[in-house]
Amino acid sequence: MRSPRLALALVSLSLVAALAPAPAQAQAQAQKGPAAGGFKAEGSFYTATGIGKGSTAAEAESKARAAALRALFSGLGKDGLYAEVFMGSPPLGLSFDPSVTAKEGAGYSSTASLRIDDESIRIVERGPYLAAAISLLDKADQSSVEAQSAYDRAGVAEAGGNLGEALNAYGMAQDSAQTALALIESVGDTSIFSSVRKRTASDLKRELQNQRDGAAAGIERIRKAEAALQADASGKAAQAVIDEAIAAADAAQALLDENASVLQNPSTQGTERLVALRDRLSMESRTLSDSKAALARAVDALPTDKSYIVDKADFAERRLATAASSVSTAFRTIDREIRDPAERRAARSRAIRWAFLHEPREFASFRTYLPFDLEAGNPNGIEATPLELRGALEGAFALGQGGLWVRSVASLRTTDLSPSTGTADELAFSQSFDLGFYGRTLVSGGLSWDWLRTVGADATAIPKPATVKLGLGGVSRHAADGADFRRADWLLEASYQLPYQADDFLFWNGFNLGLDADFRLGSIALLEASVSHRLHRKAVTGAATDFAAVLNWAIGLGIRLPSPFAWGVEYGGDLIWPFDSAGARGELEPFRGGRFRFFFQYSI
Repeated sequence: MRSPRLALALVSLSLVAALAPAPAQAQAQAQKGPAAGGFKAEGSFYTATGIGKGSTAAEAESKARAAALRALFSGLGKDGLYAEVFMGSPPLGLSFDPSVTAKEGAGYSSTASLRIDDESIRIVERGPYLAAAISLLDKADQSSVEAQSAYDRAGVAEAGGNLGEALNAYGMAQDSAQTALALIESVGDTSIFSSVRKRTASDLKRELQNQRDGAAAGIERIRKAEAALQADASGKAAQAVIDEAIAAADAAQALLDENASVLQNPSTQGTERLVALRDRLSMESRTLSDSKAALARAVDALPTDKSYIVDKADFAERRLATAASSVSTAFRTIDREIRDPAERRAARSRAIRWAFLHEPREFASFRTYLPFDLEAGNPNGIEATPLELRGALEGAFALGQGGLWVRSVASLRTTDLSPSTGTADELAFSQSFDLGFYGRTLVSGGLSWDWLRTVGADATAIPKPATVKLGLGGVSRHAADGADFRRADWLLEASYQLPYQADDFLFWNGFNLGLDADFRLGSIALLEASVSHRLHRKAVTGAATDFAAVLNWAIGLGIRLPSPFAWGVEYGGDLIWPFDSAGARGELEPFRGGRFRFFFQYSI
């Protein structure tokens, strides 16, 4: 019986066999520079170009990109398995230039170019490719052992005249060998060995081909011996059904062989051809299903003493199962290419990998705090808190020996101004804008203002003065994904909130000071600290009793894992003083101890 692994192996080959390399040509191309296929080595980078034609611009661009990838794999001397692994999970260092597409007669012609660094090639080779190659060699090695065992049993059975048993055993040997050959057909690296018997791909291919050919010869001998067997009417009828089932399996295999080039690289074919092939595969699948049902009925009607015919029926059943599995897998491959082309899947895979693994440039970031904190003075330990959000846009642009730095931050935050009563929760939606110039040092200035600020359960709108800021920091040059960028790696910022307009004189109204420190420790961590003393307004009137002074401090640490994501904890607290009618700070609100808060940040 042919193993279902044969079907899986055929599909694996069908995706990438057309991308199989030519190692000898690769070395010559790397030495000479541009190759006929459009491959060129430029220092530690490789470029490849491809040309595609199609009835639509999208089809031509897809074929051009596929041609560029084939040129890359051929130029690098990589085998089909490497191409499969590469396409399944494209490295971040791979980039395509915009395609050049032009109208050409009744269709379109497109030229695509790609670029990739040598380290990305090596990462794929040392990681997923090596693991996949060893796994396939191990499976093929095990299949070779099984094929040899079945072949030996078949020889003993044939010598003893047990033709049915011999036919089954030869069929098992042939299927095991064919399955293993299909598994390692795309493996061309002879420096990799199987884990158990230490066989290379070329060693296993020779061994498996001998086993397959020997089993096929044994099956042919037994079929020729059928003429010498006598059979009654029921046996003849069952023989006819069995022969029809084997013929149906052979026809299905012939269809797969006929369209091997399409199955190997369906992304290069037009939609019309793929749809026609999908319909033929669907029809062939129904034919195999009918043959399987007819075979089952014929076997049920056989007398129990027809052991040879029963064994032959088992052989036919395995052939049908293997063919049906291969046809079904090929159908899914073609149907998937029609509904979701390989180029689209590869682009989606690259986008997902970039989203989770790119080096953040801090052009944009979003942070949210979890809606609870851990308070040292709280008997329950956990205290629910309102949702707090922060989004930022930032950029550093080179100008001569220095450059321009800009940042804008929007935040939504709630502050409890009366912890003892819980009647003065302040909600603020604020925004800030900073502009700076950098050379060896970054010097910046900024302004912060409110779009909305409310207080109390009735959400009374409260005006608040603007805040001015002055910063000092450092901008460094970084490299990621083959490109350079600049980023502010540290910033110290002093701020001053302009005084409120109050009916009474408030001494502390002039001491609205703050200091913030931010450090970006490469792609590893974020370190932040802040301390501020601010006046907050608890009511819309300007009486002294409607104000409160808040001393806030916090220190936080965020770990990047992976790089775009930062998972952090922040420790801080507030000291809150109300004012009496004379404008003096009153008794300090009960301090509940420091609190731990947790945040999540995503950066681009």
